[in-house]
Amino acid sequence: GRASAEASGRNPPPAPPPRRAPAADERRKPEDDSPPQPEPATGKRASPAQVQETIDQLRAEVAGLNQRLEQSTL
Repeated sequence: GRASAEASGRNPPPAPPPRRAPAADERRKPEDDSPPQPEPATGKRASPAQVQETIDQLRAEVAGLNQRLEQSTL
């Protein structure tokens, strides 16, 4: 009895829901309207050396996984 009465008394007024939607729309619009901006070097485009490093790392991982698969299936 008491707990439910206290809970109903403490409830803050619900926040207005329309806040989230406009924010999402505002985020989308600039990307669509503005021309594509050149990405910084630290962004998605990596230098050839970095790309080669990641490729080597991935190849090593794949080789290790393949060895595990062969061992587990044999």
